[in-house]
Amino acid sequence: MPPASESSPLTRRDLRARQQSAEATRAARTARPLARAGRASRPARGAGYRRGFARQVLSAGVLIAVFALVVSVSVPASVFGTPSADAATTGAPLVGSVGDTQTFRVSADAAADDTSRDAYGATSRAEFLAAANAAAAKKAKASASQYSSTWNPGIGPVRWPYQVMPKLGPGFGAPATCSTCMSVHQGQDYLAASGTPIYSIATGIVTKRQEDGYGWGNHIVITSSVNGQTVSFLYAHTQSGSISLQVGDTVEVGQFVGLTGSTGSVTAPHLHLELQLNGTKVNPHTWLQANVTG
Repeated sequence: MPPASESSPLTRRDLRARQQSAEATRAARTARPLARAGRASRPARGAGYRRGFARQVLSAGVLIAVFALVVSVSVPASVFGTPSADAATTGAPLVGSVGDTQTFRVSADAAADDTSRDAYGATSRAEFLAAANAAAAKKAKASASQYSSTWNPGIGPVRWPYQVMPKLGPGFGAPATCSTCMSVHQGQDYLAASGTPIYSIATGIVTKRQEDGYGWGNHIVITSSVNGQTVSFLYAHTQSGSISLQVGDTVEVGQFVGLTGSTGSVTAPHLHLELQLNGTKVNPHTWLQANVTG
């Protein structure tokens, strides 16, 4: 049979073979993109796996570190080692040298210090108050000694109780100024500063001297004779320890009597002066105004 030319028709076998070849070619083209996509997705899965593995490793490392810290704090050192024989016999510290330790020494004087109750003074509020009053009285007495030889420079048998007249406070007949005072004020208050010296108004004799924490406080009464009349002068609220005069002492006019204070029922330092004329209380300030000369 003569060979078939290029223009001769294909047989069924040729057509089937060509069709199978075309299908194989299409299948190969389809498979290649899928393979590339599969290769591209593998690194993503590998990265996620590596990250998960890293987290596990990190968590395990943290747990190991925490366990080591707990063990180092809570477990005694003797568990991990045995101290040397020298340390056990000499009492040397397990860590560091003897030179690193601190030494506390007590002197013989400190060891012999007496801390018994007898070594202390006042222990109650009353005792502290008494001690404070005693200290104030001692100070006032020392201050009063500076004025004991001073006199109120004036003339005449009657003089003011101060060298310089201070401001006047409540006067005779005024309403009471404290809850423990009488309903009517029976004297004259002179608002001199604490520690200001007070002088005798007239020559007389000390008929009363009393130190009290209430009422008039520390006070003294000097009884005189003026113009044929018996006149008693009460000087109240003086500083503790500032009066050195005693009952029966003779006092000259202008002589130092005591220091202005705030003892007794008071709200501020001042002199409360009362005057009895023949046994009757009168206004001391108006009486002084009428009888002081010069």
